[in-house]
Amino acid sequence: MGFTSKLEKNLLDVQERMKDGSYELGPYRKMWVFVPKKRLVMALDYPDRIVQWCLYLYLNPIYDKLFIEDSYACRKGKGSHKAAKRLQYWMQQVSRKPGPGWYCLKLDISKYFYRVNHDKLLEILSRRIADQEMMEFVRGVVNSKAEPFGLPRWRSPDDTPPEEWEYETGMPIGNLTSQLFANIYLNELDQYCKHKYQAQLREKGPDLKIGKDHELAEYIEQTIIERDCSPAAVLGYAMMEGKTFKTTVSVQTIYKYIKMGLFLHITQVDLPRRGKRKNSYKKVKTNKSQARASAGESIENRAPEVKNRKEFGHWEMDTVYSKKNTTAKALLVLTERKTRKEIIIGVPNRKAETIVRALDALERKMGAAKFRKIFKSITVDNGSEFAAAEAMERSAINKTIPRTAVYFCHPYSSWERGSNENNNIMIRRKHPKGTDFSKVSAAQIKETENWINNYPRKILGYKSSEAVFRECLRELGIVA
Repeated sequence: MGFTSKLEKNLLDVQERMKDGSYELGPYRKMWVFVPKKRLVMALDYPDRIVQWCLYLYLNPIYDKLFIEDSYACRKGKGSHKAAKRLQYWMQQVSRKPGPGWYCLKLDISKYFYRVNHDKLLEILSRRIADQEMMEFVRGVVNSKAEPFGLPRWRSPDDTPPEEWEYETGMPIGNLTSQLFANIYLNELDQYCKHKYQAQLREKGPDLKIGKDHELAEYIEQTIIERDCSPAAVLGYAMMEGKTFKTTVSVQTIYKYIKMGLFLHITQVDLPRRGKRKNSYKKVKTNKSQARASAGESIENRAPEVKNRKEFGHWEMDTVYSKKNTTAKALLVLTERKTRKEIIIGVPNRKAETIVRALDALERKMGAAKFRKIFKSITVDNGSEFAAAEAMERSAINKTIPRTAVYFCHPYSSWERGSNENNNIMIRRKHPKGTDFSKVSAAQIKETENWINNYPRKILGYKSSEAVFRECLRELGIVA
């Protein structure tokens, strides 16, 4: 309470002391905890904890992306529950493999936090921290003289007198930075084990086409994990980036190796469709007398060139939302049929007038003439959000002329908007069902849109939708 009563003044004071180098960490308050085992925990005062958070926010983005996928301690989106789930998965996998028996080896480092070597830790940190002032500050935190944290070998905290504790080793249990430093320190062992295992795995036999091409194997693994893509898209990214490798593999070969368990960090569970085949659509038999929304023109009256995807400028439109029968914030998604280009717009609700306003805003942003060239038609389902057909077709800039033509699918015929549905599946990979879109920022929506549009697609010759879309714009004489 004393610090927060003059919060701004105190924060500025801490900032000035950090700038002029007079800031010193500590002192610490000591306490014993007994769950899950007896440990000595050290707590800092409130101002020092603020400094710890600042340091953590600077360092964590640098190092977290360097950790192996199966490092779970104190990481966002990880934790003990996910670690246990992952262990169960691997135990199930090996139980299916032939052999006399399999064992799970559990290892622990005795008194780990008390025995981290400061010089080695600082050497590891200095490889990534280019700012010398920051490195000097980190050095002061690690080598803090406020309290010794290190234990001599073969000793425990409760049987070591104060004068025998060491300053050059150890980290205080209870500090936010201590857990991050612990992950950074042991990442050296993780990386060694990972690369050693991969090297042995790839060299174990001549029957593997990937052979000793470690660069290709690592590229496949990293691309699937970091870009959340399929094996087919991996080859597409390699083509787009102009990468060449000693070995050439097919999509089927990559799937085979993943199923065999030859990669350290990817399994079928990590693939977009979890190794499952796509279900075929059950098409509804249609006829001209079949019931459909009376709001606008039937899809049966749409020109043939739209169906065969030969002509650019024909779109499919849908909404992606959290729950049925709600007016909560949703996503309005438009997919161009020829290029699979995706436009995602956050809307406050799924009312018909809201959809019209979103299209009006898009038209004003592009300009009426450009909009008519790019949006020749839009195909939608029979949802109530698309009931204002005339308003969707009418230009917001020049109300005397239409800006597009709107067509309605047959009821229960989502396959008539197949590109839309496929891109919706991709959206759900980033925003799973149940996502509260009121908590999804515009920047996150844009990031999802960019990821979809720059995803290599087999159907486009492993080009991205964005690249093909821009080619079509150039043919129309439009500068993207």
